[in-house]
Amino acid sequence: MQTLAFCLCSELIHDASASFPTTDSPSCRCHLSCRSLSCRVAFVWIGSRVDAQGMLREPFALLPISALLLLGCGLALIRAWALYRRRR
Repeated sequence: MQTLAFCLCSELIHDASASFPTTDSPSCRCHLSCRSLSCRVAFVWIGSRVDAQGMLREPFALLPISALLLLGCGLALIRAWALYRRRR
């Protein structure tokens, strides 16, 4: 189950470089927020556990990836707002 969730999230991130819309389009912000949400869901779905040696096992890399995607969404939103204000 952990491998499936990691593959799903890495596939979403890999697809971002292939066919990613420009930051001017609303679909860019939608893609970024959906991918961020999918990383958060994958993190919760995989879960955390402590192994026999007392090490915490969790997919921590999904959290910063999700935060960066959400930051990109916010930056795209700010850029779109600035372009909108400039055109008026």
